[in-house]
Amino acid sequence: MLFLLNDTVLDLGVPADTLARTGGPSPIVARLMEGVRAGQAAVFAAGGFHNVNSELALRVAAEIAVTSAANAALFVRPERARSAAQVAVRLVSAPLTTLAALQRRQEALGVDPAHINAAVWNLARATGPA
Repeated sequence: MLFLLNDTVLDLGVPADTLARTGGPSPIVARLMEGVRAGQAAVFAAGGFHNVNSELALRVAAEIAVTSAANAALFVRPERARSAAQVAVRLVSAPLTTLAALQRRQEALGVDPAHINAAVWNLARATGPA
């Protein structure tokens, strides 16, 4: 399964297997809010997922994928955030064709936040709440 975490497309394989491999809870007891809170804490502490251990990023993405219909998550830390709870979160279900195209572009050219914003996050905003 492909999952967009902020500006990086991750290949989770089977999300439940990835969740177990990365030290997450069993898919039976996994909770969406726990994945969201782990993502908020990581972004608050590190400033972004690029500064976070890749296993933690995979675990956050896998927990969200296992517990929701979302295949994309955006975490944004406001400059004045004083706690992880103030990190804004947006979850969407992006078309698989879009994620596959972004993954190919990422592999060929590297991460391109502006392109990802145009392809997923700006489009999600235009179509309403996710």
